[in-house]
Amino acid sequence: MINLYKINGTSNINKEQHSDCYTDENFWPRFQKDMEKFKKNIIDSNTNNKSMSVLRMGHAEHCLFNLLVPYPKKGKIIVKGILPRHYTKQQSKETWIKILESIGSSDYITTQIGRDFEKWICDLIHYKDIYIQFKQTNSINKLFNNPIYFSQNYKNEKMDMPLDIIYGLLANKWFLKIFKNQIGFIGNKGKLDIIKNLMKHDEYKKYIENDHFLEYIDIPQRCALEDDTIETRIFEAVKNSDCKVYFIGAGASKLKFFYNLKKIKPNGIFIDIGHGLDAIAGIADYERPYFGSWQNYKMKNYDYSKIDFCGPPSWNNAIIL
Repeated sequence: MINLYKINGTSNINKEQHSDCYTDENFWPRFQKDMEKFKKNIIDSNTNNKSMSVLRMGHAEHCLFNLLVPYPKKGKIIVKGILPRHYTKQQSKETWIKILESIGSSDYITTQIGRDFEKWICDLIHYKDIYIQFKQTNSINKLFNNPIYFSQNYKNEKMDMPLDIIYGLLANKWFLKIFKNQIGFIGNKGKLDIIKNLMKHDEYKKYIENDHFLEYIDIPQRCALEDDTIETRIFEAVKNSDCKVYFIGAGASKLKFFYNLKKIKPNGIFIDIGHGLDAIAGIADYERPYFGSWQNYKMKNYDYSKIDFCGPPSWNNAIIL
């Protein structure tokens, strides 16, 4: 990895992070400037009670849209394990509208540095733009009756900022420090339960640099996108809470409720941290970008057998509580 993409207080141990785009200064030449601009924007939003939202788009979201958009190219990208974890079937038109509104309402759309990720994010932003065009002409039914329209008039759209910046600012605990004792979670039920129990330990609270978290709004560990109660429960909890900073780790299901979060909480800050939720739960995969120096914690009297891990946690040097 060249210096352009390094973030203080983090390290990268996967060989993928030392090749291809991570060694190309032309891939995202504004990386450091965009990171500083983002940090300033999010501090200003918090100080001035303005809303901000950051949406992460990756394998699961791209695979989800394969259900909707007829792909003109040979084959579709299907990542093993994605479908049964996030969804099992085609979604209704009403759900697709919420998904596309969620993409359109976000202040930052991010994905990981990489050629494949760059292509996927272009696809998803293009689908959002096509949806907006048809919405403006009151032709949404025409679009969903003929989804091949999603693939027409293709434009190469860039993401707002690499997801790597979000990962890095979580991995070096910048987010945790700047929002100390102000944070709530929307995420995987099993992982939130782990965090609740970790927060009973002073050693862990010292490491995470927070004395408490304000909210734990849980979603099912699997197929949350198909949970008919997810919106009502999340919206009610956010509306009635004093918490205004939310870290979200909800897989593809966040697209079913992300669209309405800033309306419910006009001064809310909503950051889709993805694998960052695993890190806070002490079950990070150290090979993920920027998490090579993270310290995992494992509770010896806690039953982890019912947790739906995205990947095997790095527990070789975990601190046992």
